[in-house]
Amino acid sequence: LQQPSFSPKRISEILLMMSSEERWRAAQDVYGQEDVVMEETPEFVTLKLERFEEELDAVPEKEAYELALFTNQEYVESADFRLMFLRADRFDERAAARRMVKYWNRKIELFGTDRAFRPIFFSLDLIKMDEIALEKGGFRIMPRLDEAGRPILLSYRPYYDNRSDHSESMMRLLWCMCHVAVTNPEMGIDAQKNGIIALGSSGIPEGSPLETAITILARSIPSFWEDLQNSLPVRIVSMHVFAPNKWHQHFIACSELVHMNIAMLARYRQYCGANEHYIQQLADCGMSPEIVPKELGGQLEFDYREWLSELLHTERMQLEQFQIQRE
Repeated sequence: LQQPSFSPKRISEILLMMSSEERWRAAQDVYGQEDVVMEETPEFVTLKLERFEEELDAVPEKEAYELALFTNQEYVESADFRLMFLRADRFDERAAARRMVKYWNRKIELFGTDRAFRPIFFSLDLIKMDEIALEKGGFRIMPRLDEAGRPILLSYRPYYDNRSDHSESMMRLLWCMCHVAVTNPEMGIDAQKNGIIALGSSGIPEGSPLETAITILARSIPSFWEDLQNSLPVRIVSMHVFAPNKWHQHFIACSELVHMNIAMLARYRQYCGANEHYIQQLADCGMSPEIVPKELGGQLEFDYREWLSELLHTERMQLEQFQIQRE
């Protein structure tokens, strides 16, 4: 799917060009009504992994992937790791292979060769300059799944670390949160198979002058969408964005929609105005007020710092196990 140029008329034309099956699948994703679950029999998984390997071999330029393979072959070739990419692309082996190659290119760019070639750990992979981004939690995984068993990724811009030299801090936080969603023992397999819902706020980061905030956000938005759509082993099944007024709607149209591919545009919903106007619409999509955070007009009181403390405790135990396995 090619990235379209944006205009309301053009978006409508593009969506009408999708097949009826593509539009039907997009609607199912948005409303959490998937009625055909892909059965992962041992034979099916083995066949897909073999074809995935063939597609990887066919990718012409993959130096970062080859470096990762050389550095930590056991991890890179593990079935569990590769299945994340296959599930992200609904077992389209060619798309999944390309995603993995882009994953390693981007992961080295964000984390460096000294931290890239192993599972992601908050305590090891977020550096000193990332501390404010982590503390504020502009990206966070919510503690409750929706009615279809899908994790919710919250992007809340008032909590962004929006300093001009910290844009990569937010991207590293995004990567860490997405990895939590797809590897967490309590939700990981569900997130891989069912996909992830993204909730977003179009507000301005706290403490940022308007002009500075807009400039920095506009510069980071292309990387955000490139990583979510093409690099990370996640499948965003729907995106719900809240714009408090028409100005924010216009900003989203000018800065974000142009970076979405056709599949994402078909799964994108935008809400403008008072909270009560869209809470019912979210409920229709499988997100009752009880699982929508208060920041977006819902009823969920989420102690992010307590959640983060528990996450880091669990991570320490996982890290100990990982180090034992590596010895």
